[in-house]
Amino acid sequence: MISHKLKKINSSINIKKNKIAIVVSNVTSTYSYLRPHLDKLSKLYDVTLLVNNDAPELLLEMEMPIHIIEVPIERKIKLATDIKTFFVLFLIFRKEKFESVHTITPKAGLLGITASFFARTPIRIHTFQGEFWKNISGHSRIFFIFLDKIVAFLSTNILVVSESERDFLIKEKILKKGQAKVLGEGTIGGVDLNRFVKDSKNRQLVRLKEGYLNNEIIFAYVGRLNSEKGLYTLMDAFSSVFSNYSNARLLIIGQDEDGTGEKLEYFSTKFASGVVNIFPFMRNPEKKLIIADILVLPSFREGFGLVIMEAAAMGITSIGSNIYGISDAIQDGKTGLLFSVGDCNDLGSKMKKLLTSKEERIKLGDFAYKRVVKSFSQDLVLKQFIKYYKSLPYKQFK
Repeated sequence: MISHKLKKINSSINIKKNKIAIVVSNVTSTYSYLRPHLDKLSKLYDVTLLVNNDAPELLLEMEMPIHIIEVPIERKIKLATDIKTFFVLFLIFRKEKFESVHTITPKAGLLGITASFFARTPIRIHTFQGEFWKNISGHSRIFFIFLDKIVAFLSTNILVVSESERDFLIKEKILKKGQAKVLGEGTIGGVDLNRFVKDSKNRQLVRLKEGYLNNEIIFAYVGRLNSEKGLYTLMDAFSSVFSNYSNARLLIIGQDEDGTGEKLEYFSTKFASGVVNIFPFMRNPEKKLIIADILVLPSFREGFGLVIMEAAAMGITSIGSNIYGISDAIQDGKTGLLFSVGDCNDLGSKMKKLLTSKEERIKLGDFAYKRVVKSFSQDLVLKQFIKYYKSLPYKQFK
């Protein structure tokens, strides 16, 4: 049986505020990207977060003056559960009478937008941030495109996290021209420049502590561990690089989702100890990322690729798939390199190029750093986000 509970953290709010809801399908995304948004919004609105509590320990750490309603929103389609969750959301929306519902992540969008539409919530916002059906074909693709069209049709306002993703959604006839907005130059949350810091002295100290030599070149991947992130492509490419350059190293940080993590662990056993190091999800990945020379993001789909900007804030250049989202995060040949998606030979070639040219790594990393400071700081992105919320037609209280 599906149940939900309502709680409020650090409540001291007596002034009447507009009631808004944010709907997300997992705590990890909320913790990693949305905490600053919720904190800023809570100063202006009466905020409720509706989330699938798949990581209770992380949820407990999110101490903000907001309501939290736990709703089991499954990532994958489970018809019976999804129908029950739809009605739970519908009843919550009818009871709470939110003035806006904002959904982030695909399943939250489908259930949250449809439930809020039938509950007659006046403002219904959805953020598109990467379509998992992009790399599938046949009837499944047609079905999931149809579901996204429903979300777009029932939303009153639509945000997309990158220009290239918006172009893709228009091409697929999910969105119409002028229907969706990209805030600033993209991303959902921006980069916390107080956490992701360019610090060459600390970098050398951490590398020494971790046991890396000065001549070792470290490639890093940070993100979810699943097949759509292109990690099998990365494994093949790294094997090719290492066969020619024994000073190559690979650092992987992320939470296993579909057994890919187990295959990576097996892959690491093919090399001497310390060549491939794998770590689980970290609350502060910057503490490991600081040792990297090059970030690699070989995804088959990506809304933007915020980790590229986080690496850039530390002066680290990136190699990424030439797909929508990543092509916004990397300016090819200026802040990093793009490779043909799924092509391990092309990825290996780009990895070898940067491994052998310290001058090129530094040049690309410097341009990446300047770009992120100018256009992608968390403060700037949050200002754009709050400005957007203030532009919505909420009723005014006297």
